[in-house]
Amino acid sequence: MYQTYFFISRLSNRLNDLLKDSKIIECFSQEKDELVFVFYTKENTCFNLRIDLHQGRNLFSFPKEFSRTNQNSVDLFKDIIGENVISVRQTPEDRSFYIELKNQLSLFIKLHGVKSNIILFKDSSVLEIFNKNLKKDFQSISDIPENSNDSTTIESLTISSFNTQSGIITPKIWEEWVKLTEGLSLEQKQVVLKGFLFALQSGKMYLCQDEKEVILTFFQKEEILFESYDPIEISNQFSKYYWQFNQFNKKKTQLISLLNQKLFYIKTQIENCKKQLSGEESNSKYQEYADLLMAYGQNIPFGSNSVVYPRFLDNKPIEIKLKPELGMIENAERFYRKSKGHYLKLEELTKRRASWQEQYTTHLDSLEKLGLVQNWAGLKPFIANSVSNNFEETNLPYHIQFFSGYDIWVGKNAKSNDEMLRHAHKNDLWLHARDVAGSHVIIRNKNGTKVPKPVIERAGELAAFYSKAKTNALSPVMVTERKYVRKGKNMLPGQVKVEKEITILVTPKA
Repeated sequence: MYQTYFFISRLSNRLNDLLKDSKIIECFSQEKDELVFVFYTKENTCFNLRIDLHQGRNLFSFPKEFSRTNQNSVDLFKDIIGENVISVRQTPEDRSFYIELKNQLSLFIKLHGVKSNIILFKDSSVLEIFNKNLKKDFQSISDIPENSNDSTTIESLTISSFNTQSGIITPKIWEEWVKLTEGLSLEQKQVVLKGFLFALQSGKMYLCQDEKEVILTFFQKEEILFESYDPIEISNQFSKYYWQFNQFNKKKTQLISLLNQKLFYIKTQIENCKKQLSGEESNSKYQEYADLLMAYGQNIPFGSNSVVYPRFLDNKPIEIKLKPELGMIENAERFYRKSKGHYLKLEELTKRRASWQEQYTTHLDSLEKLGLVQNWAGLKPFIANSVSNNFEETNLPYHIQFFSGYDIWVGKNAKSNDEMLRHAHKNDLWLHARDVAGSHVIIRNKNGTKVPKPVIERAGELAAFYSKAKTNALSPVMVTERKYVRKGKNMLPGQVKVEKEITILVTPKA
């Protein structure tokens, strides 16, 4: 509930109290998706606001001290430096707010997941945006609300209008409401609604930990890490716990996923070795053919296509096919050469299978140990090992990227594209830049659910970047399920036949 309307409303109201009549003295960025504002308040103190928009996490923190580095630091939104803050206002029924400045300037803080952005307006025209990849934001129109809050909208809510379609009630809030009012009559629900809305607007906020992450909630849970009425305090603590817990769990999940990918690939290699060994064992007859020819073949007529001799072990007849243009000695030598090659290949395959089996056991043990890790200190050896071994680059036929909980595979070359297709599941999504050569891209869809649009767009960016269209401003990319991608017998490496595809337009990006 960190990015809900109610929290943003409370945060904007608190910021309005703190920043009204203050002056912006600095605005800079030190990381790709981070922006820092420094305000000089009417109490003659500095107030720091740090916003992190990376992949829609939208973290707010308000450090008392912030040391700006000399390197990798760039000034942004230079037009607002020295401008005074008039007010901070929540946008009605939206996850966004404005910082209104003098001289008809305003900063629009839009918190819409992966499409979050910070937009500077002059009157109603866009002067500058923070994330320039969101090109539609250049067409935004400023609409600063007259009031600093939206309490009238909240007060007008009734039982009939209080649902997930109201614009401010999220599925999580609705879930809490259903749990709280289960079995109550309509009249009872109307009474409970007032207290419920009070908790959302003015009640205490809690940071709680569930199995995977730390969450902010307006309702008391079992494991409370921190609680406060102040959105500034709760934001600082949430940012702290986010990196301690949420990012730890995210990294751990990525490492587990990578180990599972390794195990899957190694298992396929072990199975391939077994099949090849089985085929080579069936070819162990060449030694016996050569020995039989040397023992009984002195009187074979030249030009014979085959001979039949009794086997040494059981006296059962066995047919030996010959090359008619060769004599008996030459045919025997041919079988001896084949036998020698067979035993060398048998030895190589046996060693290779043992090596893969050893790697499988090692990674299986690592996976079990990784599952027990509970902190960053325990995770560090696995992070270092994943980098130093560089397993992905040397063994897997594809690169792996992680985005919003999904694994994205990017083929390394034409042959690896084919191998990657064999590893993909029929319900995985397949992407490829349209009408140009490039890497195949797979989005692993383990649960068989609908893949979110931002994940498809990110995979499309990779497909466009790793293609001949990487220098284009926009590139069309085909998207379809893996089951609609077929490999014909006579097709060259990397060539496929695609059906039921749709086309998306993306900006090539690694």
